[in-house]
Amino acid sequence: MITLLATAYRANNTLSTNWLANKQLRRQLYQLGATGINEVVGSYKEEGEDIASQEISFKFQVADQRTARKIITIICTEYKQDSVLLINGGLCHLVSFDGSYLQYNELGCWHNISKQEALEKECYTLDKAGLYWLAK
Repeated sequence: MITLLATAYRANNTLSTNWLANKQLRRQLYQLGATGINEVVGSYKEEGEDIASQEISFKFQVADQRTARKIITIICTEYKQDSVLLINGGLCHLVSFDGSYLQYNELGCWHNISKQEALEKECYTLDKAGLYWLAK
């Protein structure tokens, strides 16, 4: 199984618009065969920003690379996302779409980290179990 983390949130949208977009994305994920869809909180410091922003993302699994590519392409085009996090065998890639091809940027391995480290890095995923995660 391949795990993906993605959102429909955009920083320049209202909270209402983001909630509706995420609701639509969740429906599409089910239709495309994603399983184990769970909400997580993603924190990331955007380029040029003083503080990290937080958004609701989805962590889910797909059966194969073909399905992963299809979903990533939809998320990057229809939802205007810069990238999707792909985890396969513990190894993480930031996958983006350049308009023609998917680009894979290896980030390291998926690690459980302390809350203190997460807050210091300002880049993490917080799951419903209260665990913090980071690719490093």
